Amino acid sequence: MLKMVKQFKAQLIDPNGFFDCVRTETWKPAFIFFLCVTLIISMITPIVNFLGIESTDLSSSYQTQIVAYNFLKNGLLETYGGLAYVLEAILTFSLTIMILLFLTVFLHLVYRAIGGQGSVLNAWKGACYGVGPCLLGGFLPTYRCLLDSIPLPCSST
Repeated sequence: MLKMVKQFKAQLIDPNGFFDCVRTETWKPAFIFFLCVTLIISMITPIVNFLGIESTDLSSSYQTQIVAYNFLKNGLLETYGGLAYVLEAILTFSLTIMILLFLTVFLHLVYRAIGGQGSVLNAWKGACYGVGPCLLGGFLPTYRCLLDSIPLPCSST
């Protein structure tokens, strides 16, 4: 967990340096990072929805949060009651993994189309580590508005 916090901090402070450091990694550390971030978001989303904040484009960091919330309010809640919130977490987590697979292929094809020479592993790492900033609270609308207005330090090359 400490490694994940260090990686998250490095992503925010020095994204270029971070991706240079993970260049030699295999697929597994990036996937573990992705799973941890997705698990956290998947567990927090139903709690926030239960408290009355809907998952919308303004309040969600993942599109899958919105899809799962729509399933929740359009039938799961009536059918399963409180258990629907557990199902929402499972849906958010599962759908995000499916989108990761699609996004990896899509990114790889885009990188190739613009002249990139890297392997699909680079697209995998970009998609997996790219979810890190989602932990900044996309599930809290007012907090997200504040975060979106704060410029993050970037390294220049």
